Amino acid sequence: MIPRRQATTYPGMTRRIFSAFLRGEDLRGGASAELERRMAALVGVRHAVVVSSGRFGLQLILRHCGLPPNAEVIVPAYTLGELPRVVEAAGFTPVLADVAPGSLNCGAEQIAQKSPNAPPPSSSRT
Repeated sequence: MIPRRQATTYPGMTRRIFSAFLRGEDLRGGASAELERRMAALVGVRHAVVVSSGRFGLQLILRHCGLPPNAEVIVPAYTLGELPRVVEAAGFTPVLADVAPGSLNCGAEQIAQKSPNAPPPSSSRT
């Protein structure tokens, strides 16, 4: 079985966020801000942003990664059915690539087949 979802939470964090929600607090501060600080520290970056869903998070990433409008974005063919639509909603063109049989992920070879500008598979790892 390939795990598709895994959430990392801190002890008491989910309870504090739901409690804040039930009290009517603005979730952009307080518990959510604490979660963002902890997540940033966990992954070693300066900032983290909590969003309402993975789909919305992916749209934010795509919109702010510097790609030109309508750029092609390679996504694995074996994936969540919504993924191509998320890419389209962000203003890009999804391109489905086969997955490697052993890992079910898009590897350098699969990406090279879809993108003539991709580096050759032998130089994809340093």
